[in-house]
Amino acid sequence: MPAFFADKIEATSKLRLLQIAAIGAGVGFYGPGMWLYSRIKARKDKISKAFPNALDLVQISVEAGLGFDAAINRVGNELGAWPRKLPMNFCCSNLKFRPGGTGKRPVRHGRTDGH
Repeated sequence: MPAFFADKIEATSKLRLLQIAAIGAGVGFYGPGMWLYSRIKARKDKISKAFPNALDLVQISVEAGLGFDAAINRVGNELGAWPRKLPMNFCCSNLKFRPGGTGKRPVRHGRTDGH
């Protein structure tokens, strides 16, 4: 440890060092969870705002004569400027509607629970 830090630590009282350690532990324990919660909330808000427009596009596509699976695929491919996860969710859900599928096969990353 550099001499500068060693001198600073020796000059600081034990109680003060304990307080600094407790604050650091609290931030290290709760900080990542709070950061992750805020990221999840922001993502849900983006998807919630974009979802009604996506459903409108599906409805318009179905009314225009496309099948439901083709409409889902079209909306998934045309949502490029929207939140990135929404088109991916549409494309992945379209895999479940393909002929010959039961809807319980893996969709991505080895997921086999069918949800």
